[in-house]
Order: sequence, then structure tokens, then C-alpha cells
Amino acid sequence: MNAEATSSLLRMLRPEEDFEVGAKYLSSFFRRTEEHWDAGEVLEGLFASDASPKIIEYALFCFFHVGRADMDTAASVIRMRRLRILLLRALRAPYLLSEREVAVVGRLRAEVGLRDMAHFHQLCGGASAAINTLFTRQQVHPQYSQLLALLIECEADALIQRLDYVSDKIDPYDLKAMSKILPLVTIYEERARSYKLLAAAIKNGEEIGKSILSFEYFMKEDDFKKWLKLIGKKDNLRQFHDALENQRDKKIPTRALVGISSITRCLLGDIRSCPPLEWISHALEWCEKPRFFIECANKAQLVEELLTGSTIRMTGTSVQGDYQQEAFASLTGPDMLTAPLNRPDPDPYDLICRAMNNDSTLMRLLDNPKVYGRPGLVEYVVRTSRSAQVLTKIASTRELYTGAANAGVPAALLRSPCAIPMSLLRGFVSPKYVSLPELREIAKHGPAMRREVLGEVESYLKRRG
Repeated sequence: MNAEATSSLLRMLRPEEDFEVGAKYLSSFFRRTEEHWDAGEVLEGLFASDASPKIIEYALFCFFHVGRADMDTAASVIRMRRLRILLLRALRAPYLLSEREVAVVGRLRAEVGLRDMAHFHQLCGGASAAINTLFTRQQVHPQYSQLLALLIECEADALIQRLDYVSDKIDPYDLKAMSKILPLVTIYEERARSYKLLAAAIKNGEEIGKSILSFEYFMKEDDFKKWLKLIGKKDNLRQFHDALENQRDKKIPTRALVGISSITRCLLGDIRSCPPLEWISHALEWCEKPRFFIECANKAQLVEELLTGSTIRMTGTSVQGDYQQEAFASLTGPDMLTAPLNRPDPDPYDLICRAMNNDSTLMRLLDNPKVYGRPGLVEYVVRTSRSAQVLTKIASTRELYTGAANAGVPAALLRSPCAIPMSLLRGFVSPKYVSLPELREIAKHGPAMRREVLGEVESYLKRRG
């Protein structure tokens, strides 16, 4: 086993990233290093390393992640559930809509002349026929493909508005409640993103097709086949190889696979007695399309306890259901990996990482003293986020940029490329917040910074002499 290769792979894995991003990193790593290191030996080293089980589990779900599943996405979006509810609210109580909800309804009225619910149902019928035609590889009249793309985009926007509403209702001081709702928020964010991608593909006339593993897609067909052949030669990787082939065949939605793996984790034993690959491999064996079925036998009571708060129910000593991903939110940990039976108190870092793409939730989390009192956590948000709204809140909230825990926040705000108001940043150009050596360092690396911030720093240093 190659320790250098394993170490290089581990440095690249970031559990706070989406599985699709992780799959892209993994494919890039194996394609870039195929001439230097044997892929099988690298994976043997990964599974035998002393890396945290969380890293191993994250890597496995990156390998098993199902990417753009056009057919599954279309089956979900064509019901137009959120858009239907939004339009009913617009007809009954338009004064209760937010500005962005009004914009969604206004767009439909402007672009397709939407009149009432009967007209909306008629439009949905045309969109449904268009998507069925696309999946048979036949040409669709541009008028209907544009209508379909418009309705899918509006459904995505309506879903995002619902997410914002849910996020606003979360108590930022109750981290346990936050840890329970964040998986659901993340699942819906991913769904809205998949709707947008499908709409863009339809608009651009791209081929709409079946799902594929993200890792396989990013590796490209020939390279993936060669990689899979190398993996298959290693006896130590037989279980991984077989599980990967099983997922290639079944293509279980990733969020459903995580939730079902939480159930098999409960059945087989926790990390100390059973590695994550066992949970996932067994989960895949219980999965068939269109439903999964798990026999729990003498551990039925433990599984029933795990299912508390979930819409999935037990029948006798077995668990069964379909793959509607929101049903698995309560079976997903705040880090978006499997959930243990006895859940520890949520880690503020995990919650922040999960909320990074949701400004409303992220800003509410920043109000919690356990978040801004954790050394380096607010600075991490500043360095990672590209939301001017979030960074403006940090720059204007004293608790978020003062104290030993947040000593690096002012300098990180000055370095940020985002459009934070200069009226807020100007006050940080002072030794009170940023030391003189660091200000000089910031000025030295000026080309990567906003011009007006650099000018303010240089002007201050010039006055200091």
C-alpha cells in the first residue's frame, strides 16, 4: 500500500462538500495519478488507514452518489406541488405573499398569460406530455419545451421560497432542532438545484436521459472501465467492487441510500464494531425498485426507536417504503451522513457547513453564542461564503467580529472579494482589529483584493509612515 498516495487522497476529501463535488474530486485524483499509483492500492490504503470513520463514510457516498437523474427529477417535478400551492395562495390571499413569491406568480402571468387554476392545470398537462415525448427521444415543439422549462424553473423557485419560510421559523438557539431540520433543508435545496439543471438542459436542447453515478460520469467511460477493472483484481476490495456494481445497477437516490444505511447501521452495529462499507453494502442488498424492504428480526425495537420522527413505519418486524428522499431526512445526521441510534449533541461546525448554501439558515445560526463563541468558526464562514448578505451581517454585528474566538474575522473580511459595504470595512483598517504586520501583508497581496479595500489599507499605512 502506498502511504503517500493515501495521504494525498485524504487531504483532498472535505466532508463539508456535497457528495457530487466529492465525486468530482475523486475522479480528478484517480485520472491525474493513474500513471503514478495503482488505484487498487490507493483504495486499500484508504480503507486500512486510521482516518476518521466520517471521512471513510463520506468517501464511500461520493463513490455511490447518483448524479443528474433526469427521469427521477422529472417524475418529481411534474406534479408541480409547491407551485400549485403558491398559486392557490396567490388567488385566495395575495397580500400574504412575499416579494419573491409575487415575482414567481408575475413571471407566469407575463410569459404564459396565466389566468386561473384551470388554465394552470391545462399548462401542466401540456408540460407532462412534452416530458414524456422527451424521454422517448422524440423532438418536442420549441413552444412546449420552453413552457416545460418555465414551469420547472418556477417550481424550483416556489420550493426555494418554502425553504426560506421554514428557515425563518427555526429557533437559532436550539441546535438540536436545527440539526433535525437541516437535513430536510439540504434535501430540498438539492432538489431545487436538480430542477434548475433539468430546466436548463431542456432549454438548451440537451439530451435528457437516465441517471448515472457521478464518479463514473466524471471519470468518463473508458477511464472508469479501466479503473473498475483494477479495483476488481484486489481481493480486499471485493465487497467495495460488488457494492459499487450493485449501485450502478439499482441507482438508489443518494439521500435514500444514506437513510437506509442508517437503518442497517442500527442492525449491524456502530462504527466501533462495523465499518461504514458494511452498512452501505447491506443497505443496497435490501433495495429494489420501486421499494426497499428490510427484515429487522430481534432488533425491530431498536429500529423503531431510530425511526421516531420519520414518516417511514414498521410493519411487524420489517421496514419498507419507497425512495421519496424527504422521508429520510430524520434518518440523516446533521453532517448529511448516516445517523447513529444515540445521537450526540450537534456540532456547530457541522451545522454551519450544512447551512453554507442557505443564507437565511446560516444567518440565524450566527445568532447563536455557541457558534460565534467557537474559535475560528465565524472566520471560516467569512473565508468560505460568497454571500454579501451573510458577510454584511458579520461585519455589522459586534459579537461576530470581536473577542478571542473571532480574532481573525476582521482581516478575513478585508480580504473577502465580496461586495461588503466600504462603510463597514473602513473601521477594520486599524490596529485595534488588524495588526500592522497583517495590514502590510494584506497590502502586499493586493491584486487579489477589491481595489477600494486595497486603497483604504494603503492609504492608512502611508499615513502611519
